[in-house]
Amino acid sequence: MLGDSGLPENIQAVLCGEPLVQVFPVSPDDIGEISRAGAQFSQQGLWEKARNVFSALVALAPDNYTGYAGLGSLLLQQRKVKEAFPPLLKAATLNSNDPNVCTNLGEVLLRVNKLEEAKVLLKSVADMDPEKRHPACNRARALLEAIEDLDRDRKEAPKAQ
Repeated sequence: MLGDSGLPENIQAVLCGEPLVQVFPVSPDDIGEISRAGAQFSQQGLWEKARNVFSALVALAPDNYTGYAGLGSLLLQQRKVKEAFPPLLKAATLNSNDPNVCTNLGEVLLRVNKLEEAKVLLKSVADMDPEKRHPACNRARALLEAIEDLDRDRKEAPKAQ
């Protein structure tokens, strides 16, 4: 390690390049608690604290989608659309069955004018919930309707001369 630095072994291991997740393993319960804390900070408008929590969760559990999902959602709430794309894409890659993540990613695609990609993703989210009970799936349906309205308006708009 670093010799007689006085640092605990686990800190020395991290400083020597050992993956954080190997040095400080977190359980699924820990991940859930950390994620809930980040969501609470976000709901309270404590953006920096929420970002710190979700960033820490990404570092501690890089193979778990919740940190990426929380970070992407937070950035989307702050209207940092382009910044929200990478963590939401990573979250959706790790868990394509989470309607919240996929709807958020669909919204980002819509906002950056990738309408066809947004339509495909949002349709898949809407299809996850045929009973129309899940709020994120219903939000996906609403976003799909907005895209359809945009398409219709573009087709009906008079051509510039």
